[in-house]
Amino acid sequence: MAIRVAKVVVDTPLSHLDREFDYEVPDGVEVVVGCRVQVPFAGKQRSGFVLGIEDEDEPRDGLLPLQRVVSDEPVLAPQIAQLCRKVADHYAGTLQDVLRFAVPPRHAAVEKAKSAVKEPELGQAARVLLDEPGGAEFLAALEAGGRPRAAWTLVPVFQPEVPWATGMLEAAAASLASGRGALLLVPDNLALTVLAAAAKQRFGVGSFVMLSAEQGPSPRYRAFLAAERGVARLVLGTESAVYAPIKDLGLIAMVDDGNDSYANERTPYPHVREVAALRAWQEQAAMLCCGYSRTAEVARLVATGWLTSIGHPAATMRQLGPKPQTSINDFAEKVDFTTGWRLPHEVFEVIRTGLASGPVLIQVPRRESSLGVSQTALELGKAFPGHKVMVSSATKHLDEVPHEPALVMATPGAEPTAYVGYSATVILDVTYTLMRPDLRVDEESLRRWLKVAALTRPAADGGTVLLVGNPSERAIQGFMRLDPVGFAERELADRTAAQLPPAVRLAQLTGRESALLDALGMLELPPSATVRGPWPLPLEEHGPPLSRAVVTASLPDGAALSTAMKTMLAMRSARKLPDYVKVEIDPIAV
Repeated sequence: MAIRVAKVVVDTPLSHLDREFDYEVPDGVEVVVGCRVQVPFAGKQRSGFVLGIEDEDEPRDGLLPLQRVVSDEPVLAPQIAQLCRKVADHYAGTLQDVLRFAVPPRHAAVEKAKSAVKEPELGQAARVLLDEPGGAEFLAALEAGGRPRAAWTLVPVFQPEVPWATGMLEAAAASLASGRGALLLVPDNLALTVLAAAAKQRFGVGSFVMLSAEQGPSPRYRAFLAAERGVARLVLGTESAVYAPIKDLGLIAMVDDGNDSYANERTPYPHVREVAALRAWQEQAAMLCCGYSRTAEVARLVATGWLTSIGHPAATMRQLGPKPQTSINDFAEKVDFTTGWRLPHEVFEVIRTGLASGPVLIQVPRRESSLGVSQTALELGKAFPGHKVMVSSATKHLDEVPHEPALVMATPGAEPTAYVGYSATVILDVTYTLMRPDLRVDEESLRRWLKVAALTRPAADGGTVLLVGNPSERAIQGFMRLDPVGFAERELADRTAAQLPPAVRLAQLTGRESALLDALGMLELPPSATVRGPWPLPLEEHGPPLSRAVVTASLPDGAALSTAMKTMLAMRSARKLPDYVKVEIDPIAV
C-alpha cells in the first residue's frame, strides 16, 4: 500500500539533529511543501516545516505519523529553504537557526486576509545612477533581463534627492520593467524611512511592502505573505528582509554594507552582505552594493571580478565633494574647560565662516563626559553667542534642521539632515575615535566620516569638512584624498598580508579554556588551516573566565573549515558536553 512521506525540519536547538526527519502523512490530510506542521519528536510535540513530500510503495516500520498541519500556507519557499541551508553551512550553524530569521511567527488572522499591494508605477523619475560612470550599462543590462553585479561608490556630498535611495529605486525600476522582483536592503529604520518615502514618490503609495523587526508581528507577517503570495514584487527592509520570498527575484540592492547593523548578533551570526551574495548567485539575480565608502569585502569581490565598479574616480570626487581639511590637536584628552579649549583655532575659523551662510554640523564622538556633546554644545554656544544650538543624539534624535545659521551638535549616527546641506562640518576628537582596539577601526571611521561629508555642501558652494586629529593617521589620509576605493584596496592588501578576512576564512571560538582545548582536539581541519590560541579574555563582571581561539584557512578551504566547525559542534551536542563553545565565522570584530 502506497504512503506519503513528509520530509520535515524540526524545531530543535540540538546541532547534531540538524537534518530532515521523515513522517507519514495520514490519509485525508492535506500537506504542501513549505507549510508549518507539528510532529512527535523525542516524546514531545514540536513544530517544523515540510521541506518535501515523497510517495513510497510500501509502509515503513517505525515511521511516525505527522501530527497536525498548523497552516496550509507555504511560508517556506523552496528557494528560501535552499538559501537558509547554504547560510547555515557557511556559518557552521543549523538550518533551524537560520529559519528563525527567514520566516516570521504566524498570525492566523493575517493569513485569512487578502494581500493588497498595487503594481508599481514605472514612469520617468529622478536619475542619479544613470548618470554615474558605469551606471547606464548596469541599468540597461538589468532591464534587459540580465544579472549584472556592481559596487557603486557615491560622491560624499549633499544632494537634495538622497542619491543612494534614488539610485536603488532606479535599479528596482529596471528590474521591475524586466518582469522580475526587487529587494532593497538598508541597515536601520532611519534609512528605511528615507527609502520608503522616496519609493512612495517614485512608485506610488501601496506599491511595495516593508519588512523590519520593529514593525510589530502582525504588519511584518502581512508584508511577508504579500511577497510569498507573489502580490508584492518590491520589498524594502532591514536585516531579515534578505530572506523575503520574492517571486522571480531580479535584483538585490543594499546600501552601506559596512554598517554593523547588518551583522546578526544571534547564532550563527550571519552577515547580510554575505547572505545577499549567496542569494544573488543562487537565484541568478543582479546585485548592487552602494555607499559612500567601500569595505574590504566588497573590494575583494571587485578584485575577483564578481562585482564591477560604478562611480567617479577620486580626482572627480574631490572636484564634486566638500573641501576636506584636517587640524591636529594633541591635548584633547588633557583639556580643562575652566582654563582653555581642546579645539585648535581652525575649528573656530571654519565654524565662523560656515555660520555666515547656513547651519554648521559638529560631530562629537562621546555623549557624556567633560568632552561630551552636551558640554561641547555649552562651550561653543558661549563662543558664538546669538546663534541657535541644537543637539541630536541616539536618545534625542533630530531628523532635519532648517537652513538658517545654527550650531548643530550630534553624536555619530545621529546627524540630522540640513534642508540645503551644511555649510561646514567639524568632526572632533578623531584621535579618540581611532583608539578603539578593532581590526576595522580605520575602515569604520572613514565610513562614518564620509557619511557625514555627504550632508555637507560641495566645495564650489563653500562646503568644508574639518577633521580634528593627527593627519598622519591612515584613515584621515584616506579622507583627505576622498578616495574610498583606493583606501579599500589598500585595506584589502594589508589584510591579505596579515592573513585576515576577507583574504582568508576565519573561525573564532570562545568559551572556557578546557572546553576550547577539547573542541580544538575534535576538529578535522583542512591542510591550510592554522590554529592560534586559546588565550584568556578580560574578565567580565559576574561572568565566568573565558578564552578565545582563532582558526584560519585559505578561501578554497573555507567550506571545509566551516564543515569542521559544524561537525565539532554536533559532536559536542551529541555527547551533551556541559560547557558551551561559541563559533563565529568571519566575525566583524576580531
